[in-house]
Amino acid sequence: MRAFSFVLLLGFTACATTPELEPDTRTQELKDEIRVGREIASRIIGQYGLIPGEGSQELTEYVNLVGTSLVPHSGRPEVSYRFAVLNTEEINAFAAPGGYLFVTYGLLKVIQNEDELAGVLGHEIAHITERHLNREVLPKRQVEAGEIFTRMLSRGSSDLAFSMTRMVQAGLEILLEKGLGPEREHEADLGGVIYASAAGYEPRALGSLLSRLEKRASEGRLPKTHPPFPERIAKLSATTPEGPASSSKTFRIRMKRFQEVMAKLPRRSS
Repeated sequence: MRAFSFVLLLGFTACATTPELEPDTRTQELKDEIRVGREIASRIIGQYGLIPGEGSQELTEYVNLVGTSLVPHSGRPEVSYRFAVLNTEEINAFAAPGGYLFVTYGLLKVIQNEDELAGVLGHEIAHITERHLNREVLPKRQVEAGEIFTRMLSRGSSDLAFSMTRMVQAGLEILLEKGLGPEREHEADLGGVIYASAAGYEPRALGSLLSRLEKRASEGRLPKTHPPFPERIAKLSATTPEGPASSSKTFRIRMKRFQEVMAKLPRRSS
């Protein structure tokens, strides 16, 4: 686990718009969230690995650039978001508590423009903003913030390690096997559209991507953690306003930037 945490620090780029807070200014609840999220993220990196090879750093920086543009609109400025690309053909994206976000190599190959990427990253940011996974794996707080970890520590390091392991395993099971469920995915869809639109991206781009993914899902080519797409698409279509025309100058600039980075997409190592 220590080795994975070291890789994590090397592989992630923190968003410049959400500077790291001094430890004594964070709420204990946020510390707990980061502690659990960091371990979940470490396990995800351990399972998939980060995208390697020439061009991987530029790709990661680009994903962070797009993600960074959404963060100021997300409503949780206390979180330092980090984005990374996973070395897998699986079409997926993940958000671990505390601001650790992943998009897979496989999903990047399906995405057609920067606006769709912004929609995906906004969706994952919304999971963190709404604390979807936190509510499933972190202790229900009937006590003062942070007291649960204090009590674990008072019972000894082995008890703390056991409790942490249990929370991390529960989080991984939800992210990699069960999924968060239709209601929370729709909340994240809507949040992603709001954040992307506020940052100047086309709000309908996420819906366009979901429509293409629906076909792959019907062919059994997507993980089962994705809830049914028809309902998601219908709900998103009913609540998504029209955005700037895709022929606008800014869209063309974003498209050019996206194509330049994707042209250098590193080959995935098996």
